Amino acid sequence: MKSRFLFHVVFPLVMGTTGAFVVNNRPPSLVRLQAQRMSLPEFDSKTLFDMSSIDSSVPSEAFKGAMKNMQTTYRIFQDALSAGYDLKLCIACAIAGEYNVEEVRAQISDHIASHPCVLFTWEQSPSCQKAVKYLDVAGADYKIVYLDKPWSEGNKMRAELAKTVGKSSVPIIFIDGDYVGGYDSGVGKDSPGLVDMAFQGTLRSKLEIAGAL
Repeated sequence: MKSRFLFHVVFPLVMGTTGAFVVNNRPPSLVRLQAQRMSLPEFDSKTLFDMSSIDSSVPSEAFKGAMKNMQTTYRIFQDALSAGYDLKLCIACAIAGEYNVEEVRAQISDHIASHPCVLFTWEQSPSCQKAVKYLDVAGADYKIVYLDKPWSEGNKMRAELAKTVGKSSVPIIFIDGDYVGGYDSGVGKDSPGLVDMAFQGTLRSKLEIAGAL
């Protein structure tokens, strides 16, 4: 894979998720000029990740740190691809970074077991907001776990949730410990999302059995 893809896809991903938009107190425009000077888009991936090939007078420690983050992100992305995950889940894994899988899975299990109806959401997501309103109209009792408060923790849970249910989009909803999909979509007939469950007449009964009504 050529580093043009890495530079224009993975590198912005790393810079965006780490907040490293300013390198060594340089504004973004100067960072771009620095990257052009180093001709990064023209390197192959082996050269790109060989820090010894870069003029030592160019990169600061902050820049080297960003490059190291990009190496890690690329490796995680490649590992996810090798595991057979789809592109969205691979990106979710790359954004999440490195973490203790068992600890995150235990955290997720604790959340799911703590309430009969649990929504893993982003606060500003339109689909998440619709799901909450839908459950409010139904009179359901539910628990919200925000995956964006903070992002650093939520991204890890989102990646592991996506591996478990097969879908990385939010909301990710569990009723009585079972994944039921999101607001209006899911991954199969047993988890079609709240809207389809309502039309099928199964949402209210599922909530009642779980003790969420």
